[in-house]
Amino acid sequence: MNSLVRSVSVSPDNLLLVAGCTDNNLYVFDNQNELISTLKGHSGEVINCSFSEDGQKIISTGLDNKIIVWDITGKILALHTNVVEKGFESGLIELACFSPESQLVLYVMNDYYHQNYAVKIWDWNKNEIISKLDFFTTDISSAQFISDNQVLITAQNKAFISDFSNQQNQMLIGHTKLVFDARFDKKNDVIYTVSLDKTIKSWKIFNYSEILNKFKFVDAVSISNSSSIYSVFADNKLDVFSASKNYFSKIPKSSVLAINFSENDNFITTTNIDSSFTLWEKDGKIRTNIKLKNSVLYAEYSEMQNSIIVVTSNSVSFYKPDSTLVNTIDATGINHFDVSFEQNIIAYITGNEMFIKDFNGNVVISETFENIIKLKFFDDGRKLMLSSNEAIYLSDKKFGNFKEIITPKSTLTDISNSGKFIVWADNENNCRLLTNKGEEIYNFKNNNNIVDIQFSSNEKTLITKTVDNFGKTELNLWFISIPDIIEYVNDIKLFGEVYNPDIEELRKISNQEGSSF
Repeated sequence: MNSLVRSVSVSPDNLLLVAGCTDNNLYVFDNQNELISTLKGHSGEVINCSFSEDGQKIISTGLDNKIIVWDITGKILALHTNVVEKGFESGLIELACFSPESQLVLYVMNDYYHQNYAVKIWDWNKNEIISKLDFFTTDISSAQFISDNQVLITAQNKAFISDFSNQQNQMLIGHTKLVFDARFDKKNDVIYTVSLDKTIKSWKIFNYSEILNKFKFVDAVSISNSSSIYSVFADNKLDVFSASKNYFSKIPKSSVLAINFSENDNFITTTNIDSSFTLWEKDGKIRTNIKLKNSVLYAEYSEMQNSIIVVTSNSVSFYKPDSTLVNTIDATGINHFDVSFEQNIIAYITGNEMFIKDFNGNVVISETFENIIKLKFFDDGRKLMLSSNEAIYLSDKKFGNFKEIITPKSTLTDISNSGKFIVWADNENNCRLLTNKGEEIYNFKNNNNIVDIQFSSNEKTLITKTVDNFGKTELNLWFISIPDIIEYVNDIKLFGEVYNPDIEELRKISNQEGSSF
């Protein structure tokens, strides 16, 4: 090989290396630096090459504007020559890569002269373009597959996840300056973005809605505290399952209005339409079923307290799992509430009054607010969120000094258990994720009207429930890990391929004085 190397790629098993060169050829080496094959087919310099995930195929692009799919012996499996189209005559195919299943190829075309920029998805088996993303106004600096129907792209000074519908879809919002690279680490399900704001951010935000969307008409849904077990009441059945296991599927005596998991996910409590509540074991066995005179608004079992808290329109009651009534607190006219088992208190709204009471019924705090429609404890029950359709307020640790955070103009809000993150739904079916300072981090786009939002207890997942014009329900389960931000003393120096270290490695690097990429 007596030519310059323009591109290299290492197979996923680290046993092979392919080099694309200025002599129009590609060369495949084993891990002993032995040449095992020469790939001849380009009539111009090879400018990009990469392996498929199984390590058996190679994709390459050249100055001849050809895209070639090879096997590792040098056999051409597919050839795409109809690449240049009107408006891209002065452009280049700057990169190409396989989808995870290797059936699709993503490639990037930047034509700086005509100011046209596009990502295309090519089914190389059928030799047809199945999608063209051309909504870009600046050059595309990086692109790759996340899954067989989602791509990660850096352009327009931003990074975002897009499907094949020619929309930007999910924006990765958080950098303050140009984002010049984004890479997906499949092993850890993490996206790394690198910016001129001297930060690297890591993101773990993906839509796993296929886990839940087998249900058509959903009345109630809940996610466990571990974020791994789901409970759904749909089509008159109560299903409790994880991604790999079905715990039980039962037809209750009465329709379910709400579902709650216990702290350790060993029990499920359902609130039922016939003014009853039911305590279920995780295998589907009924531990307790009690019918009351008034409608049950809420029921939850605490393993820590060995007690079921039950809220009706005029009272809060505590029951033992054997159905024994322990205590009842007057709460006439209650219209919203939350409970903290850590602090042994309950907060509720009656008209314009907000009460916090201990489990014996003693008033801890009583204050008057206007138009408050929702409240929620966070920070292990030491603070409180209040929300109206005009603003969201967060309290201090004495449940006073409420500070206005944002004005979302929405009645659909939630706060994570730590209080670090807030979510709200806007009028365009967007679910907006914010810090507790009101800074927007992410925008989850839903297809239909959002009717419910809830964080999981460990802040790793978020469920949005939507309803279309025909009453069909869609549940979107989003995996969330808010960015770890690493500041660098020096300017970031990053060229070519990005090494994707894990978070601990990034922290170690950032702790070294004067470190830089």
